[in-house]
Amino acid sequence: MACLGVSLLLVACVAGGGYYGYGFYEKHFGPPPDYVGQGAGQVTVNIPDSATGTQMADTLYAAGVVKSAGAFVGAYNKNPNASSIQSGTYGMRLHMSAADAVAFLLSENGGDTLTIPRASARRRSTRPSTPSSA
Repeated sequence: MACLGVSLLLVACVAGGGYYGYGFYEKHFGPPPDYVGQGAGQVTVNIPDSATGTQMADTLYAAGVVKSAGAFVGAYNKNPNASSIQSGTYGMRLHMSAADAVAFLLSENGGDTLTIPRASARRRSTRPSTPSSA
């Protein structure tokens, strides 16, 4: 009977150690936490001029768009077009996956910012007009 009690105690210790060890591994070495899907709800996010991927990640995390800044940075680094994300104000969903957030920012191309191109200067002739001879 004593052998059964010691065996159960040993199994409980191994199971508890495995549970704790797995949690420690996930927290320190596993992928950063991320939502699944395109999210729900609505939030307005401002991406400032010359923002880096990390700065965008911090902004989106603070607004509740992504679950962790690390997940967004990972998705940003995996997308070869991510560096073309433009500054602007974006209407985004809450609780989006990081990859969907990167894809959304790329598809919106500057958010709700109106860009008016500068008018090109027209060349004006500096020659004086000559009266036409009849």
